[in-house]
Amino acid sequence: MRNVPRLVIAGSMGLMALLMAPRAAWTQESAVRKLVGEDYDRANNAADVAAKVRLYAVDAVMLPPQGPAVSGERAIRAWHEAIFREEISRIDSKVNEVQVFGDWGFASGTTSGTITSRATGQRRNVAEKWFVVVRRQADGTWKIVRDIWNEEPAPGKSS
Repeated sequence: MRNVPRLVIAGSMGLMALLMAPRAAWTQESAVRKLVGEDYDRANNAADVAAKVRLYAVDAVMLPPQGPAVSGERAIRAWHEAIFREEISRIDSKVNEVQVFGDWGFASGTTSGTITSRATGQRRNVAEKWFVVVRRQADGTWKIVRDIWNEEPAPGKSS
C-alpha cells in the first residue's frame, strides 16, 4: 500500500511522456516542413541571399543538377549570389513527405513555377523534384545539410 502513490505518480509520468511524444514529433515535422517549403520559397522568390543561406548548416552540401557539388557556407552564398544576379524565380514548393528521427530528418517534394532571365527577360516554366536531409542545430532550429534536386522532363520528352 505504501508504494501505491509512487506507482500512480510513475504511471502518470509515463502516460504524459507517451502523450507528448507524438506532439513533439509532429512539432519537429512541422518545423522541417516550414523550413523546406515556406522559408525556402520566400527566400528564393525574394532573391534574398542572406535568408537563403540561413536555411543551410555551415557544413551543408548542395547537389544542383548538371553542376558540381557546392560545399560549405561560403560556396553556397556565392552560388546563390550568382543565380540571383542572373534569374528571377517565382516558385512554389509542395512538401510531399517529412520524416524526423531524433536530430536528423529528411523531406521530399516538388517545385513548380517560372524562372526569368534578368538579361533577356525570357521566361521558362520549371518543374522539379527535390530531396533534402536536415539536422537539428544546438539552438533547436533545423537546417538543411544536403540538398539535391533535378528538373522533371518536359511533357512528351523521355528522360
